[in-house]
Amino acid sequence: MSLSLLTKTSHSCTGDLVRVFLGFSQPTVLRSRPHNTFQVVDECLVSSSNSIGILGELPRPWIVQRAKNKQRDGVHTYYVNTSTGERTFSDPRLGPLSG
Repeated sequence: MSLSLLTKTSHSCTGDLVRVFLGFSQPTVLRSRPHNTFQVVDECLVSSSNSIGILGELPRPWIVQRAKNKQRDGVHTYYVNTSTGERTFSDPRLGPLSG
């Protein structure tokens, strides 16, 4: 499968890894370094990526929205319940974290 990758700095290279970390608003680009370590390159947007492959379909009546984030010079993702109007940055497919 071929994916388009968009980073804020455009410093991604062939062989970089894209990973989704719980709690992050966007996927992250990592670059392999010596001694089994990784360098964080940038956060990114991946075309046709909305985490369905990881979490399954978004339950109705939730929809995903994206908007420019002026403070971080990027885009943030949030979720809207079209029945109640509730808006949240937390993915409704994720339950509460136990602590």
